[in-house]
Amino acid sequence: MRFLKIVTVLFLVSTQINSAQTLLTPYLNLKTEPTKKTTVTTNAFGITLKKNWSKNNEIENNMSYTKTNINQESNAYSFKNDSEYSSIENRLAYSRKVNDHFQLRAKVITAFNYDEKASWNDFLLLGEILIDYKINVHHSLSGGILRSTALGTPKILPSFTYHLQLNEKLKAAIGFPESQISYSNNSRNIFFWNHSYEGNQFNTNNGTGTFTFSQINSSLNYERQIDERWKANFKCGYSFQKDYKSTSSLDNSISLPIKDGYLLAIGLQYKL
Repeated sequence: MRFLKIVTVLFLVSTQINSAQTLLTPYLNLKTEPTKKTTVTTNAFGITLKKNWSKNNEIENNMSYTKTNINQESNAYSFKNDSEYSSIENRLAYSRKVNDHFQLRAKVITAFNYDEKASWNDFLLLGEILIDYKINVHHSLSGGILRSTALGTPKILPSFTYHLQLNEKLKAAIGFPESQISYSNNSRNIFFWNHSYEGNQFNTNNGTGTFTFSQINSSLNYERQIDERWKANFKCGYSFQKDYKSTSSLDNSISLPIKDGYLLAIGLQYKL
């Protein structure tokens, strides 16, 4: 019910913004990670707004609601009231092309991550500052700093990526915290391999503790441009080095024994 209420609010916001002639894309993503005795499912709904203020300046804003459920066959390791987590997140990104070689990118991420009811104790402030350097038409570099939960708790992390454009169909981006190799045989199809670090932190029981998780995802993806407005994407892969942990206000922590396993996901986007 809570998920449907927030989906409705985001939809109403999107219709109001679209009336101001702003490029807007609603999307829905569903993901499941079945492992032995435990299944983690994630449902996300959001809207992305994109605006080119000028030839060299671009701004993008993404608002989303994500719900994560952890279902266990056995209650031996269950955390009371901690099997369902919600996140309301806003990502504001700005990029500026300085010249033919340099581009600056900045992102501010604000989020409320909670298990029952959101409050100011659940607020997280994250972000990134990156510099892109284009060496030539085939090679470029990106680097900067992040404040991210990619490894679980919010931390200052380095970011670096080497971009290689082999031809119009094949390109690669190798680095941290994400790497990707993609191939497009035509304007409608994109096939890509993605390797990324994923994590997050949630307040539990109205601020009496925290729940953190981190893992590495490696997946094969297929993205299909169905028509001018609809786009679908499919993902299958493997998650490993999973670390799911609950910590009380007394710094007592318990690790949930979630094993490595497969992941499946499907997503839809619609351009208004």
